[in-house]
Amino acid sequence: KVIVSAPPSGPVPGTGILTVMMRFMLPLFKSDFVIRRTADQLKLPEQDYENFRQSQKTVSADLLLTVAREVHAHRLPESLHNATIPTLAVVGENEIAVNFRVVRDLVELMPAVQGRVAPQVGHGWNGENPDLFNRMIREWFLNDMIADDLLPLSSG
Repeated sequence: KVIVSAPPSGPVPGTGILTVMMRFMLPLFKSDFVIRRTADQLKLPEQDYENFRQSQKTVSADLLLTVAREVHAHRLPESLHNATIPTLAVVGENEIAVNFRVVRDLVELMPAVQGRVAPQVGHGWNGENPDLFNRMIREWFLNDMIADDLLPLSSG
């Protein structure tokens, strides 16, 4: 079995502009201000902030640019239509539209995918609602079920 959570995948509108902007903004990514805003956006618990801050300070500019390029350039392979492994694809309710599109694409492409929405959370929903995230994992892998709190994916 597989769980795919908050799957970003290209193409993302404005990727070229974002890449250029990122190159100029790289020095800011390690600033305490940006790290704090990122932690707040991810709803990171305060007790985890210092470890998060220290890990963010170690990320290289090359790595940030590589990750951005890879995420924005990635396309779902057509060969997924042959994949029969049971897959749960989940996106946060407050996620950006492109990630909803990826989950819908997975549902259309793969015969064994079930798409769901985690309510009232965004991209970093494993940190926003760790209880639901952990329950989702336990239910899917141990009980062959989908956590009741997860909403059906609309055709949108």
